[in-house]
Amino acid sequence: MAFVRAKKTARGTTVYSLVANQRVNGKVRQSILAYLSDHPCPWLALAEGVKDLERARADLDEWNRRTDHGRQRYWFNRVGRRRRTNPDDGPEMERRIARFQERVNLLTRLRDAGLFPPPDDDARQKWEEHERQTADALREIFSRINAVR
Repeated sequence: MAFVRAKKTARGTTVYSLVANQRVNGKVRQSILAYLSDHPCPWLALAEGVKDLERARADLDEWNRRTDHGRQRYWFNRVGRRRRTNPDDGPEMERRIARFQERVNLLTRLRDAGLFPPPDDDARQKWEEHERQTADALREIFSRINAVR
């Protein structure tokens, strides 16, 4: 059975990993099965990974539709500003989708193998508190920037 390990980074943020213990030469060693980034629960990491994958696919479809698969020189973004088409954007979006798909596949395999710890009732509250703190920090930063102007 795996468990979630929390670590503080040098910047002071907390990152989470799905970890399993193994005995090697009579000593217990931890091996990281998956990085969960800022998700305190692997179930939430899997759900967010699926959302990220869907968003990335939608972005690629939007780019293909607006730029005629990169053949138009200019296109208009969602705000209505004219942008020059970068032919590297399409392949970069495809690489991003592949990374998200690989992450979702890994988490799905771990879940199906029974390595996820049972869902934590408190995990959703932890995640919502994390999002609230992030939003508050961003609001404070933007208010300082606007105050300087």
